[in-house]
Parts: sequence; C-alpha cells; structure tokens
Amino acid sequence: MAIFLSADQIERVAKELRTAYPAATPVAVVYRASWPDEKIITGTLATIASRVKRAAITRQALILVGRAIGEGRTGAPPSRLYDETFTHGFREAGHGRRGSWRYWR
Repeated sequence: MAIFLSADQIERVAKELRTAYPAATPVAVVYRASWPDEKIITGTLATIASRVKRAAITRQALILVGRAIGEGRTGAPPSRLYDETFTHGFREAGHGRRGSWRYWR
C-alpha cells in the first residue's frame, strides 16, 4: 500500500492501519524521494510514528506499507525498470543516461 501526503498524521495512519494489518507489518516513509536530501525511515506499524517524528518529517513523504519493503521480502531481485541496460516498451537499452530517455515504438 502507498499513502501520499499523510506524514503529518503518521500516528493516526499507523493506528488505523493496525486495525487491518499486524503491528509488525513493515513500513517505509520516503521523504523527498530522488532529491539530494532524500530520507528513508523504516520500521513497523508499531514503531514508525516515533521514528518519523524523531526525523522531523511532516510533508513531502510517501508512506509504503507491506511485506514487499520489509526484511521478509521474497528475495526477488530489484527492478531494472530504470537501468540503462534494460529495454522496455518506452525505451531501448543503451540510449542516454537516466532521465534523458529516447522513446521508441
């Protein structure tokens, strides 16, 4: 699950999510993703609120919830979607650096 624009309400979000998920469910809060000052705070539904408050994150954050981001991952390799050597429906491998896409069909 992904929740955007609710970091200022992290205590309420975590409490509400605990009604449907176990307290040990992994959570990551990503502040200013892909910016130079990016911060990633990890924890569980039981611990994330205090960690986010300690990091003083109140906006521009994405809350990610679920096993896919926790230590219990399935062992799947990371996505290659943005890897320059990976071809997909919108980019041929080897064309330009990240962020300077050459689209093709």
